[in-house]
Amino acid sequence: MLSVTEAFDCIMSRTARGHTTGRGTCHTKQAQFGYSAQRITADRDLPPFDRVAMDGIAIRFASYDGGRRQFHIAGMQAAGAPPVDLSDDEHAVEVMTGAVLPNGTDTVVRYEDLKIAGGAALIMPTKTAIYLGQNIHQRGSDRLAGDLLIAPGDPMLPPQWAVAATVGCLEVMLPSMPQICIIGTGDELVDLGDAPLPHQIRASNIYAIAAALRGQGVANISVHLVKDDPEELVGLLAAKLEDCDACILTGAVSAGKFDHVPATLKRLGVTEVFHKINQRPGKPMWYGETKRGVVFGLPGNPVSSLICCYRYVMPWIWSFIGRPSETSIRYAELTEAISFANGDHMTLFAPVKVSYGRDAKVRATPVRHVGSGDLGALLGSDGFVECPAGKTEFLPGETVSLYVWGH
Repeated sequence: MLSVTEAFDCIMSRTARGHTTGRGTCHTKQAQFGYSAQRITADRDLPPFDRVAMDGIAIRFASYDGGRRQFHIAGMQAAGAPPVDLSDDEHAVEVMTGAVLPNGTDTVVRYEDLKIAGGAALIMPTKTAIYLGQNIHQRGSDRLAGDLLIAPGDPMLPPQWAVAATVGCLEVMLPSMPQICIIGTGDELVDLGDAPLPHQIRASNIYAIAAALRGQGVANISVHLVKDDPEELVGLLAAKLEDCDACILTGAVSAGKFDHVPATLKRLGVTEVFHKINQRPGKPMWYGETKRGVVFGLPGNPVSSLICCYRYVMPWIWSFIGRPSETSIRYAELTEAISFANGDHMTLFAPVKVSYGRDAKVRATPVRHVGSGDLGALLGSDGFVECPAGKTEFLPGETVSLYVWGH
């Protein structure tokens, strides 16, 4: 049986084959979440000119340093206007935040340090001394022309779209997302809108997985529900294996009499890469490959299914679009002890509530639950932590890997 690390490495070592085969574009005016498939560089220095950072007056510092405190206001420099010229050391230019620094000036004195009357400004510092270059956002101090701003694989969040607009990038190339099929199996499941009998439950795993994938920008998703009938599953999978980059099944992957997914996949020519991982929850997970793509067989218990989705399926998607999976690694400090009797040889995934302290630490508090079928317990969680195999107790203050239900 593979360890968590071995299973993860096994999946990731096989994802680069023929993936990221296409790209699309998104116009910056229709900005949405995704991952960049291109390099975006600065088209000019940022800021592109010496920029006024405070409302006030612009002067030559040498005049102030020489003892002058009162300056005649010679003009106004508004944001968006070409730079005006300072006539001499006795004058100043009134300036607005965001404006280009007037020619011949090198220091901005804010209004709070001025007394203005009769067309003249008297400098009266209230807190700190006036110094050369103050309140000026120097040209190129953020980035220089040609600097890399956004790299392939970077998430396109609001700051990234703002940068794209700033450098005049009308469209951003985004990698083509995988075509995904999600299939829930089980006679006990009924779909949305159907009233379950006393011995049945509503399907939830398929919608949780779909929501998780859509949160990563995956739009090409089909969702299906089948009974514990190998022939019904064969009929559905035969087409989906040809059309999809990944098929994700939930349920029927363990060792029960109705756990027919592994045998059905073998019958369809899917190559089994591994079955079962030394972890809890999610031990029965199955993974295989086709000529077109991959197949994930996730356990049917809702906690197991969602944890396996975030721990294994998500990194596969990131690899598919060229995003390094390392960029998603997070860590947290435990606030309470976690004990696991099988921890000497098995990895534990534990749902947690995340908090952020004033000391800048990320903390994870275990959420009480009664097993991998306790879907309700996840409502009070923000994600889960990974307690690696090798010991049976993890103490408060220890650092563990953190996975959150989001970006």
